[in-house]
Amino acid sequence: MAITLRELDETTLPLLLRAAVDGAEPDDVMPPLDGPSGWTEPRREAFRAFHRARSIATPAPSSAPG
Repeated sequence: MAITLRELDETTLPLLLRAAVDGAEPDDVMPPLDGPSGWTEPRREAFRAFHRARSIATPAPSSAPG
């Protein structure tokens, strides 16, 4: 089995959400959210917002001078 790592961006975020919905409970992959359990639309939007703020909006690390 080959694994390919891809940068998380707006193109790959829906793929990450799909994988989370297919294989995990919301509280396993993001901070808890009040409201009904399961992958409700508010939870899906919270998942996207969480990853946008924590991964997509974070600048890539710069390499140390050699």
